[in-house]
Formats: sequence, C-alpha cells, structure tokens
Amino acid sequence: MQEKNQKIVKNILLSLAEYVKVKGINGVADYLGENRTRLYAWIKNNNIPDTGIILAKHPEISVDWLRTGKGPMLKQEQQKSRLRKTHEIYMPGDAEEDERSEHPSSSDMLIMTAKVLESNTVYRSALASNIRAFFQAVQGEEEMNDMREKMDQLMSDMAEMKELMKTMAKLETAEKKEAGNDH
Repeated sequence: MQEKNQKIVKNILLSLAEYVKVKGINGVADYLGENRTRLYAWIKNNNIPDTGIILAKHPEISVDWLRTGKGPMLKQEQQKSRLRKTHEIYMPGDAEEDERSEHPSSSDMLIMTAKVLESNTVYRSALASNIRAFFQAVQGEEEMNDMREKMDQLMSDMAEMKELMKTMAKLETAEKKEAGNDH
C-alpha cells in the first residue's frame, strides 16, 4: 500500500514537471527552489506537506489534486473566473488606482486580509501563518528595543559609577596622604 501511495505523490510531481516544462523530480525541485531530498521525502512519506510553495507559483493548480492526485490538475473555469474578478477588484486598471494598489491604505489592507482569512483556501492558512510570524517578529523587535534602552541606561549608570569610584579613590588617596603627613 505504501508503495502505491508513494507512486501517487511521484506521479503528482512528475505531472507537475511536465506542466512547468522541466525534467523529472529534480527539475521540479530546482524550479521550486527546494532541496531535491525534500521532494524525495515527500514521495517517501506520501505527502506534499507544503502545497503553498507550488500554489504560490501556480495558483491555478487544484489543491485537492496536489493532496490526492485525483480530479483535474487545474482548477475549474468557474474558480479561475472568480480569481480574475478578485484580481480586478484589488488590482485596478487606471494609473492613479495602480499607484494606490502598490501602497494600499491600512483600511484597504485590513479588508483584503479579512477577505483572505475568511476564505476557505490554502491562502488563508498561509496568511494566518505569516501574520503570526510577523506579529512575533514585531513583538520580538519591540522587546529588543526595550532591552537596548535598558542596556543603554545600565551602561550610562555604570559609567557614572566608574566616575564616582575614581573620585572616591582619589579622595581616599588624598586622605591617606594627609594622614601620612600628620604623623
């Protein structure tokens, strides 16, 4: 059974190779920018765990086909037209709107993000993962900035303490000299 399943994933990858006009599994790995051993692990484990790397380059490919090898490789025409409509909504045609789409407002970004997160697509999980990762990165950066500020304050306090210690050492030396001169 395992060998039969491995054949399914291998056939998916070979069909993908033919579709993108590369030669074999190694060609698909190179095309996707993936390590070849990773794709062979997909075959061995009977699973393509990250369909997003394929769908990012070819969103017209059916997720179900990538997962099971069953059904048509390409999404149905109805799904393609829905993608075209979505593309037209968010990527307007005139120059002024094109400029805005390169730097959308926060509210436009929130609307687009909500639309993707509400969808039942592979893009939803990819976006959710990215949002979590970016959120953690921003939190980490804020914590690092706080740590830098605290470190700067500690360094400043340390420099003050060094100066005080030097002053105290000079005073102590002067007191010892005076005490020595009194005898």
